[in-house]
Amino acid sequence: MSLVPATLRRDGDAFLLDFGKDQTIRLPVSRNESIERAGVEHVDVGMRAEHLSIADGAKGSDEFESDVVLVEEHGADSIAVVTLGRREVMARIRPGAADTGDKGMRFRIDSEAIHLFHPDTGVRLV
Repeated sequence: MSLVPATLRRDGDAFLLDFGKDQTIRLPVSRNESIERAGVEHVDVGMRAEHLSIADGAKGSDEFESDVVLVEEHGADSIAVVTLGRREVMARIRPGAADTGDKGMRFRIDSEAIHLFHPDTGVRLV
């Protein structure tokens, strides 16, 4: 699991995760109660490669843009290493869908599947 620091911001009826570098995603409203109960402004976001994929179609609120640092071919799947905030994370992609060095690709985060942890204690918040 990759851990990426982010700042929580309220935006209307939902919270945003701000990773910096113009990379912000909207969290589902179903996560509001746990976030409000935690009462923190900063979190560590935990995600696995299967929680990130290449985005297609119109840009959504759960997407970010990144260059592709590295692609590893693993037969039926490939893993793309991309930058989210100040960290490199892995995204599971279709073989041949991206190449090392591709610029400005859009990636989708499954915001229902990621975990939020307290940055000081490591306790899981959501």
